[in-house]
Amino acid sequence: MMGRTAWAMYPETGLGWPDAMASASLAEPRGVDEPKEAGPPSRPGLEPGLGFRLGRAHRMLRAAWEEVISDLGLSPPQAALLRAAAQRPGCGLRELARQMHTDPMNAKRLADHLERAGLVASVSDPGHRQRRVLRPTERGAAVAAELARRAAAHQRRLAILIGPAELAQLQGLLNHLESALAPSVHHPLGQGTKTWHPSEERKE
Repeated sequence: MMGRTAWAMYPETGLGWPDAMASASLAEPRGVDEPKEAGPPSRPGLEPGLGFRLGRAHRMLRAAWEEVISDLGLSPPQAALLRAAAQRPGCGLRELARQMHTDPMNAKRLADHLERAGLVASVSDPGHRQRRVLRPTERGAAVAAELARRAAAHQRRLAILIGPAELAQLQGLLNHLESALAPSVHHPLGQGTKTWHPSEERKE
């Protein structure tokens, strides 16, 4: 684990963390009397930022999943909506949008593509005529089942890649992070939530 993670810290050099540090230590030392040049003040980079790291990991995971399902002619969001519609046939677009954490207009665009591809059918809800519900077609249900099979295999490959215990720990931490962030997402700062100030940090 450490070797793979450490190497990722220096991908442009091809060196892992210990090797990169060792190479740096072999550089010719400066003379003891050589004055140090004053440079501009250092600024915090993007690398340590949690949002940056999560975004980068998301893009890598999405690219890998796109490759897995490329032959099905679906993008990851389209595949996600098809699977959600197959799991909850007769569900409305708004409910599916909430399940996918996206807005209803985006969910409608995804559903329109799936309907044109013959994978879902959009019909009026008998109890609410203004409400449209999605049902997978026979072909759509078959594609959704194939997506579920590939998703399970993809998950197993991730477990092999980083280790089952580490994957379970990561998923637990992500669940905890999402739960902690949910109130601020539904109630943005300044609209019913209290902002944190460093002076409020508990002193030991």
